[in-house]
Amino acid sequence: MAKLRASLFLKLLIPTIIIIPLLTGVVSYLFRLNSQQLIRRIAVGKSEEVASLVNLRFHEEIKTLTLLSQLIASDKELATAVKGGNDLQVAQIVSPISVKMDRQDRQQIDVYNREGVSIKSFAAGKPTKQPLIGPAAISGASLNQQVELFKSERRLGVTYPLKDGSETAGVIVVSASLDDILESIKRSTGTEVSIFNNKGAEIHSTNRKLFAGVKIEDLIGRAQDGPLAKFEPGNGEFSYFAEPLAVGENTYTLGYAISHARANDEIRRAMFQIIAYIGSFGVVLLILSWIGGRVLLSPIRALVSASEHIAGGDLTARADIKTGDEIEELATIFNWMADRLQLRITQAEEMAIIDSLTGLYNHRYFYEQLDKEVERAERFNGVLSVLFCDIDNFKVFNDQNGHTFGDSALKKIAQLIQMSVRTLDTPARYGGEEFAVILPETTSKEAVEAAERLRAAVAGHQFKTRHNIEFPLTLSVGIATYPTDAETPTELIARADMAMYQAKADGKNLVRTFNEQEMSRRFNDRDVEREIENIREKMLLKAVFSLAVAVDARDRYTRRHSEFVAKYGTAIARRLPVSERFIKDLSIAGLLHDAGKIGIPDSILNKCDPLIEPEWEPIRRHPSLGAEIARNIGPDATVLKSIRHHHENYDGTGYPDNLRGEKIPLGARIIAVVDAFHAMISDRPYRKAMGVEAALDELTKKSGTQFDSGLVDILKEILSEEGLVLSKVRKPGEA
Repeated sequence: MAKLRASLFLKLLIPTIIIIPLLTGVVSYLFRLNSQQLIRRIAVGKSEEVASLVNLRFHEEIKTLTLLSQLIASDKELATAVKGGNDLQVAQIVSPISVKMDRQDRQQIDVYNREGVSIKSFAAGKPTKQPLIGPAAISGASLNQQVELFKSERRLGVTYPLKDGSETAGVIVVSASLDDILESIKRSTGTEVSIFNNKGAEIHSTNRKLFAGVKIEDLIGRAQDGPLAKFEPGNGEFSYFAEPLAVGENTYTLGYAISHARANDEIRRAMFQIIAYIGSFGVVLLILSWIGGRVLLSPIRALVSASEHIAGGDLTARADIKTGDEIEELATIFNWMADRLQLRITQAEEMAIIDSLTGLYNHRYFYEQLDKEVERAERFNGVLSVLFCDIDNFKVFNDQNGHTFGDSALKKIAQLIQMSVRTLDTPARYGGEEFAVILPETTSKEAVEAAERLRAAVAGHQFKTRHNIEFPLTLSVGIATYPTDAETPTELIARADMAMYQAKADGKNLVRTFNEQEMSRRFNDRDVEREIENIREKMLLKAVFSLAVAVDARDRYTRRHSEFVAKYGTAIARRLPVSERFIKDLSIAGLLHDAGKIGIPDSILNKCDPLIEPEWEPIRRHPSLGAEIARNIGPDATVLKSIRHHHENYDGTGYPDNLRGEKIPLGARIIAVVDAFHAMISDRPYRKAMGVEAALDELTKKSGTQFDSGLVDILKEILSEEGLVLSKVRKPGEA
């Protein structure tokens, strides 16, 4: 999980680490590549700002000056004082108003009489030495309100008449310094500003030298084209602009220059700002990467944890993920697979312990439980009894009525046994028409009572036959008790079996307990040992066939295939210098070699298309799984090795252990040859059967690589000798 966390975090982090410097470099390069164009663009944008600010500033100032002139002129006493030439009274009226004006704008009030003679001038409440304009400047036209620029003093002023009734007594001029107006614009915009009249005369400038090399006529001409007309004399340090400026009834030209150095500063500030934004974006992206990693890892961690639990054997583990995305969908599929796996294993376990026909426990489970019960009775000094039952005359019933009625009778007897025993008892189908029951904590006397109930239940039932005639079937029951009759599970079964034979010998439909003296009279010690050994052999063979039935229930092809492998595998073995024991073990291994296919899902086992790599994993595991399943029924090691290694290749490329040549057990090599041959001549979901000759050619091609060439030759001899038999081998699905 730590590696997973680090890997996912790096996958999110590395792109961030790469993208941020790359993006920063691209931005810097583009700024450098287009710096001159950016400077011009910034200058043009700045000119809009300056033009708007100058016009706004002038018009605001004109509005303020107009309101002040109207306010002062509305004082009737001032008009009377001006008309009478009373300087003292004029000063008393105007001076307080001048004091209240904004000192920073250096606004000035000038009072003139009708003849244009200055009476008083005030700035910030104090008289000035020089009037704003002389007598010649006040003409008859000036007796009306108007706005003007006064070049001599570089001021913006508003003239307003003083009325004494219907007569004009004089003129008020309220003005503000152009220096203050233009300097405030320069401070706020960093732009040099000049004002020219229509004759090209400069009225005022924040930098007189700046426009020295500029043709004023061109500048004025450009201004007539409209606002923001661009004018560049070729000087690379500034961009020049001109715009008409209306002041009252007069029109002037406003010229201003944008410094490229200041534009460069703005470019650098913009670049640093963008880089700062990129850096901030990078930090946010890193944080989001970390959070995203945590958010992504949380459901993945849940999936990994559930997988580890299932791998450890906890099949109830599930991934509880509610993310509403593909990960939740993946978790849903994972949980579905886990459910299917649990169901499949449960079914496999049930198939391994339940007899498919009768529903009782099978031979294998019976012995497992008997071992446990004997061990428990030994530990706690307890007792237990075993009933061994055989159906009387069942062969006659089965031969006369057929297997369908025979199977129906077996099912009914199993139901009667199940109904006659306690819940703590273990009823099982021992094999064929034989049944056995484990009775824990049951003495011999109590076992007889239980056996009689069971015998009476079967004897009292009438079984249906082919001709709809009721036919009675009975049970002969033998009883053996631990520890009085035997001390081991095998001996216990052997003695119960012997008691059952005594019941049959005494007339059938009887219950008999094991009696050592009676048995000694009928059997000597060697007979008893031989009987025990025969029972052991019967136990193994019945377990083998029970497991083969379980495999058959999963895949019909596998059962017929296994019988073929067992038959021809032993035929090959009989032509080799091996023992009868080896041949018997090989027969068992042939029947069980595909038992591990119980663990392969149906979707893989019956798939018509070629398998993909993940689907090969359960295929490669089935030999080792089959050996583990077979181990539980107790065959020799030779059988287990033959099952485990029957998919090893002679050149060492097989599975599961990559064994090579003679290191592969002989039984496994024999099964490999017969297994492959029968698979090739059989129809499978993914292909049609091959012809016999084609299959033999394929075996020959792979002799020495996949197969033992000597065994291939022996199989060819056998098939050549039994060609007619081979031609009659039925394919799966045929009647």
